[in-house]
Amino acid sequence: MGMHGSGRDRSAGGLQNAVTREIRIALARCGWSTADLARRMAVPDKWLGGRMRGDTRMTLVDLGRVAEALGVAAVDLVPVVDLVPAGAPETAVRRPQPARPSRPAHSRRAPRKRPGAARSAA
Repeated sequence: MGMHGSGRDRSAGGLQNAVTREIRIALARCGWSTADLARRMAVPDKWLGGRMRGDTRMTLVDLGRVAEALGVAAVDLVPVVDLVPAGAPETAVRRPQPARPSRPAHSRRAPRKRPGAARSAA
């Protein structure tokens, strides 16, 4: 498989699209164009444009360079939500559950005694 998308599977393409979407959001926050980003990365516009369009796969090294130029962590450009395949059952996604606060032992109630249960037959 080469760098140009012919052998690319749908999940890899979906991830690249999600990453480039996050990059575009970060560019908008900075008020930059892709040409501005390319200039700050010291790469040709064509180099960055190919990756942003999906013509060329963006490697982790590329992602790191983009993140550095934007002043963010590379992980901030990878949306976790888009890593779940479309149509996956809800049970496939494990979301962290908030911890339930345990009650201290002294606040737990003793079992209630039923009326008449303490009486013994005499």
